[in-house]
Amino acid sequence: ASVTTRAAQPSAPRAPQRFELVLAPASVQLGGVWTQHVGTSAALLVHVHERFALTLSGGYLSWLTARSMATEVEEKLRVSTGDDWRPTWSMLAGLEVAPGQGTLALADGEAELRFVVSGAVGAQALQFRAPGRPGLQSSPTFVGDINPVFAAQVGVGLRVKWGRHFALRAELKDVFVTGGAATSVNGCSAADADAMNRALGSGGTTQSAAVSSGCAVGTFETGELGRILPSWDAAFRPRAPAHYPTLALAASVSF
Repeated sequence: ASVTTRAAQPSAPRAPQRFELVLAPASVQLGGVWTQHVGTSAALLVHVHERFALTLSGGYLSWLTARSMATEVEEKLRVSTGDDWRPTWSMLAGLEVAPGQGTLALADGEAELRFVVSGAVGAQALQFRAPGRPGLQSSPTFVGDINPVFAAQVGVGLRVKWGRHFALRAELKDVFVTGGAATSVNGCSAADADAMNRALGSGGTTQSAAVSSGCAVGTFETGELGRILPSWDAAFRPRAPAHYPTLALAASVSF
């Protein structure tokens, strides 16, 4: 009998994983004085190099909670507490760089640690909000939609990856947005506001004004619009540039 032996062939190196899908179920605004924004975000990274990746991200700050001090001020004084705008959805494209990395010893192996720095530009949608006025039967919150504005984002973070597919991320980001103007308040445009003012000037009511179909005229009580919404005119003027930092905790999968 003869025995044939073969030299072991080295295994082919595994192809690098180019794509990484990141989901952040909790993105929390930091440093909000009067209001707190909380939302979710997702991103797709294309790793073009071991330390460089192209990014495409989107997010939505879907919850806005007013802090107790803000609620008390607005209820008693019926004035804006300063945070009369809030970010909603965003879409950004940019670059992520990993300037440093290391390893973390685990019970069943090692995890890869990476310090990342990112930057991105794109569009951010905003909303305008202002309280009503005293002396009315109701005091609704007035909400205005603002067209998407230019946004720039910078961030730093830490990625912990174990195995080939899964990682956890903690990222601190700051988004800068240019000013924007409201296109409507409670669905009513500037032209609708003029129509309600003309109706009031001629002895009528806001309900008798000829407004567009989407205008929630019922939210404006009969009276002087300047008393109902003192910042009505300001709502249709460009908002000042602003920024908001957020902390995101995310999980990612590579493929």
